[in-house]
Amino acid sequence: MIKSMTGYGLARLENDKLHAKVEIKTLNGKFADFNLRIPRLLSSKELQIRNMLNQHIVRGTIQCNITWQYKAEASVANSINGSVLANYIKEIREATKNMNFEAKGIYNQVLTLPEVLVPNDRELAEADWTLTEKLIMEACESLNIFRTDEGKTIETHLIACINNLQQNLDKVATYEPARLAAVREKIQTSLNKYILPENIDNNRLEQEIIYYIEKLDIAEEKTRLQQHLTYFLQNLNDAESGKKLGFIAQEMLREINTMGSKANHFEIQQLVVGMKDELEKVKEQILNVL
Repeated sequence: MIKSMTGYGLARLENDKLHAKVEIKTLNGKFADFNLRIPRLLSSKELQIRNMLNQHIVRGTIQCNITWQYKAEASVANSINGSVLANYIKEIREATKNMNFEAKGIYNQVLTLPEVLVPNDRELAEADWTLTEKLIMEACESLNIFRTDEGKTIETHLIACINNLQQNLDKVATYEPARLAAVREKIQTSLNKYILPENIDNNRLEQEIIYYIEKLDIAEEKTRLQQHLTYFLQNLNDAESGKKLGFIAQEMLREINTMGSKANHFEIQQLVVGMKDELEKVKEQILNVL
């Protein structure tokens, strides 16, 4: 089953030491484009985090936020990050300078803000990294569940569009006998208008009509389009088929355009317009398929 590139995953953890959260948001994109916001202590693990995300998310525009909030009661084991604390206090003072507001009462709360309290050794504890790995995995699983659910909706739309396209293709056959008869009649009428009947070589005329009809024949285009439609539906069973579905849609458009240029028949050209309309809907949906 296909998956959407749009998704959201969240994992939380709280123990006696900290609150931790991993939040992942994804949008559509041709490649894996990561934007990470992680605590300073995880800087040494950034490459590992990227590899984990790339392995489980594969493709899309990916925003991953990892936050640690050490509890104030755990401050004995931590030190205050002075520069971060000073920035928070500065922002509070600037935000409240024109207000009748006493900021001193909230300074204790500032200690609970992200990255104000850091471990005394300033090194990432192995236990904290193990917890972070677990949270990243949980967030990825949550994200993929979301993507799968979104993929079901996209798949429903795609199947409906392909079915509509198939119906238009099937209707083309109903107009072909009349189309070929009209071509023959048009040639015959033009000859009768400009050439006397006794001067027409009927054998040569028949050959020219056959040649002209062969040039307008759309049997190959119909066959190839039918094959593309079948192949498209088969690839909806692949969880990571977005690019392939895009290539198949391009081939569909090629056959539909050729069919339209050869049709020389109003009703068939109307069906071709309908097929193009459905294919545009398909291409729009494919942009968000993993």
